[in-house]
Amino acid sequence: MSEPYDVIENADALKAHIAKSNPVWLFKHSDACGTSFYAIGEFKQYLEQHPDDDAAIIVIQSHRELSNMTADLLSVIHKSPQLFLVQDGKVLWQTSHMGITVKAMEQAKQAV
Repeated sequence: MSEPYDVIENADALKAHIAKSNPVWLFKHSDACGTSFYAIGEFKQYLEQHPDDDAAIIVIQSHRELSNMTADLLSVIHKSPQLFLVQDGKVLWQTSHMGITVKAMEQAKQAV
């Protein structure tokens, strides 16, 4: 079974996801961090419950330059793990670390 999100592996894919006209979840994941493993579990659980949501992930260890580019494109400070809801190149909502929960994602999506 495939994951419920796209894996971003190049700058063009990152820019395309950020520029979409519909809301997109963008998750920056560290595969060397216990907090990030908790957060990705919440992220996946949310996506399983909301299969129509558009989502993508950047794995920081394998694509550090894309993680840095995300911070630059969205004018945010890098954190890890970090989750954004973006649309039309703008951040609609963001959180990091233990703030990444199913409940927080549901509330953020309802607010847009």
